[in-house]
Amino acid sequence: MRAIGINPDFTWSYYSLADALLKLERWEDAIASLHQAMRLDSANSQCYYHLVKVLLKTGHDQLVIACYRPELKFEEAEVYYGLGEVLPKAGQLEESISCYPRALIFA
Repeated sequence: MRAIGINPDFTWSYYSLADALLKLERWEDAIASLHQAMRLDSANSQCYYHLVKVLLKTGHDQLVIACYRPELKFEEAEVYYGLGEVLPKAGQLEESISCYPRALIFA
């Protein structure tokens, strides 16, 4: 928190805070920190990855769908599998189908 006070425009301060909150299983607080980090740097794939992962874990399927960006790449089967499960709810069947082979690569 002190790092954020010193420089509130530094993405990695929010990312580090979110990482600590995830370890403490403070899911909603971690989500808020990751959202703030992404507001500062919307192309940060690490923030996006952790956000998708925690949203899937907490059952926030609609938020996963809302922030889905197919151009980002991950290296974890769990994220691709989760995306494959929730994207059909938004009518994104082709994107959903494409997630499963990627999940198998990292399984």
